[in-house]
Amino acid sequence: MKTAYSLHVAALASLFAFTGCGSQKPALYPVSGKVFQGDKPAIGARVIFHPRNSADSGAAKPIGNVDDNGDFTLKCDNQPGAPAGEYTVTVHWQLPKQNPFSPDPPDLLEGRFANPSTTRLRATIDNGPTVVPVFRVD
Repeated sequence: MKTAYSLHVAALASLFAFTGCGSQKPALYPVSGKVFQGDKPAIGARVIFHPRNSADSGAAKPIGNVDDNGDFTLKCDNQPGAPAGEYTVTVHWQLPKQNPFSPDPPDLLEGRFANPSTTRLRATIDNGPTVVPVFRVD
């Protein structure tokens, strides 16, 4: 006979299996790309890939940060890569804070690419290494 405790533990275990990349992790594939504003790299911008056809609000959202050359690579739960699929891409670009007590700097892109519902950026990740087209945030 199952106790209330064992049912509670089972329920929690199933909840964790479906959050983030979860314990039922999909295969991750190397993904890289570039972000530029005009001819300048968007150094320090954060790139987030939002699954397009997922009803699961806890689905994996691979993230990358743009380096000095405009390049980024994606990670999912701190593991390199991202699951295959169709994505809407957001980009949020802030200058670093002056100190821990200063307010957050504004988005240099004025929010134009920060909302998954309104951004025009899209990408497809294949079942293998993928280099996505350059994202232009002009």
